Amino acid sequence: MKTFTLKFKHLFSLLFLIVLNSSAQDAGCMSDWADNYDSLAVEDDSSCYRMGCTSYWAFNFDSLATDNDNSCYPFIEGCIDESACNFTPLTYDDFIDVNTDDGSCIYVDGLCETCIEGQIVDNDADDDGLCNI
Repeated sequence: MKTFTLKFKHLFSLLFLIVLNSSAQDAGCMSDWADNYDSLAVEDDSSCYRMGCTSYWAFNFDSLATDNDNSCYPFIEGCIDESACNFTPLTYDDFIDVNTDDGSCIYVDGLCETCIEGQIVDNDADDDGLCNI
C-alpha cells in the first residue's frame, strides 16, 4: 500500500504541475499582426504590441504599429525608373534614396540622343535626322 500511495503522490504532483503550467500559458496576445503573437493563447490578455513607424508623414508608416521604433523616414520624390536618364542609383540609405515617383523621369529617344550624367544630349545639332557624332 505504501508503494501505491507514493506512486499516487508522484502522479498527483505531476498532474498538478501540468495543470498549473498550462493555465499560466492560456493568456497571451492573440492578434497575429503583433510582434508578441502567441498561437497557443486561448485568452487575450491585452499585451499585444507591434514596433514600427507610427508617424503619418513617413514613407514607411505602419498603421498596425502600436509603439514607435524610431525607424520613420520621409517621402523622397524623384525618378525611380532605372532605365531613365535621370535615375539616381540607390545608396541603400532610406534618408537619401528616392522612394516616390514624381513623374520626372526623362528618356533618350533612341536615335541621336545620349544620356550624360543625368542629362539628355541631342547629337543631331542641325536637326537633319542624322547623328552628328
